[in-house]
Amino acid sequence: LGLSWRLFLVLWPLILIQVCVLAEVSILPISLSVVAKSFDFDDLERDQNLGSTVAMIYGIIGGAASVLSGCLADIIDRKWLLFVLAIIGGVASICTSRALTFEMFTLCRIGAAIALGGHLPVILSLLADFVPLTERAEAMALLSIIGGWGGSIGNALAV
Repeated sequence: LGLSWRLFLVLWPLILIQVCVLAEVSILPISLSVVAKSFDFDDLERDQNLGSTVAMIYGIIGGAASVLSGCLADIIDRKWLLFVLAIIGGVASICTSRALTFEMFTLCRIGAAIALGGHLPVILSLLADFVPLTERAEAMALLSIIGGWGGSIGNALAV
């Protein structure tokens, strides 16, 4: 890649956030049976509550967070917005593993959905701020490729 070291140093925190957020998303689907057992769900309750309800809420909240964070990225400081989203995602991930009730688990997944949906528009806005137009395609490719490893890391951690 033709990116300068200065630009790579600017990109690495964005890449790290991308990897962490995408890793977190990949852990739960592999672990649904374990989660269902912790809530004493049978197979039907697992599919309805975890496979449908939580997944639907996650998608709706994540989509809304994406639109909202894209709008907020034009109004407030993008670095702080990304920092807040990363904290929300981190706290939600830790709390998800400690949830004692299904309701608490669902609230934690809502926090994770906000982080997932909100982070990408903000990261891309920051990328446009820091990376010159001539190097932006390479920077986005690097962010996408390395950030995509997060899913693989999440799958590996879930096994």
